[in-house]
Amino acid sequence: MWKSSDDKSEIERKLHKYYLACARRLFPLLSQPESREGIALGEKYLAGSASLDELREYDWYSEGAVFAIEYDKGAEDVANMISDVRSMPRVELVALLNGFDRAFENDSKRILYMAAYFANFAMIYPFMRNRGTISQQYTPFLNADLFDEHFGDQRSSK
Repeated sequence: MWKSSDDKSEIERKLHKYYLACARRLFPLLSQPESREGIALGEKYLAGSASLDELREYDWYSEGAVFAIEYDKGAEDVANMISDVRSMPRVELVALLNGFDRAFENDSKRILYMAAYFANFAMIYPFMRNRGTISQQYTPFLNADLFDEHFGDQRSSK
């Protein structure tokens, strides 16, 4: 999963920062401290106040938050998280998912674990061996306004 080099190109740094900003927007869907702390750790890494080894070590906890949701570890906690999503105003959920809410077919549990997967991805990018293109599953979590903020408004360059 991890690249051996700690060197990152400028575009990788910008993408990492962008993915973390997108993940931070998802805090209403990320009630588990492992997901939120993973995002904060990724930000600390970019600021130079956390090491790659710390990211590697925390990856286990961040990914564990995903598995807890997906496999109902702590079923009462998972049920409460699902209830929180279901009680969220529709307009707020649609905004968090950038209008892609129908991609989840009203499956609150899937929304939760995919948001947690995205948070884990954002924390460890670009240290994954198979970076390639970002999974289409993460499209609902990518925010165009944040993209413009991090990379400039690409629409006005035409």
